[in-house]
Amino acid sequence: MITVSSNLATNVLIEKLGVDRIRGTVASLGAVGTIASVDLRRHHPDLREATAHAAKAEVDAANLTALDREIVAARALAAGRGMVAVNVMRAVSEYPRYVKQAIGKGEVSAVVYEHLGDIYYRMNQKDLAMEQWQMALKLDEANSALRDKIARGSL
Repeated sequence: MITVSSNLATNVLIEKLGVDRIRGTVASLGAVGTIASVDLRRHHPDLREATAHAAKAEVDAANLTALDREIVAARALAAGRGMVAVNVMRAVSEYPRYVKQAIGKGEVSAVVYEHLGDIYYRMNQKDLAMEQWQMALKLDEANSALRDKIARGSL
């Protein structure tokens, strides 16, 4: 039984290999390599330096640039095997920007579009929610729960 948990081993691997290599290697083995979207610019010296004393908007833009780099690097290493996932850990108001950025970099599952629709719904942007749910349904036509959600126009 594990009574104490530490991220020490993961942190050592990140320092030695680089985060993109871990994610891509995991995906290349047929598993899911996950990119955590929190402050990714810190893994890129040029972005970290350029935004050391920057305003929030510049930091956010640098993080989106870093997200692009991380996805491209992980997918290249995965070489079409496994899956590269993005865990968008942002405030609800910023969530759509990060998800759209990730969508622009590769194949996306129906779940991503459905969850983005759910976020838009919670933000009271019902038209955008419906649009995302429809995209999800195109990818997963057998999803009866999603069909029901679309029919009633709510979560």
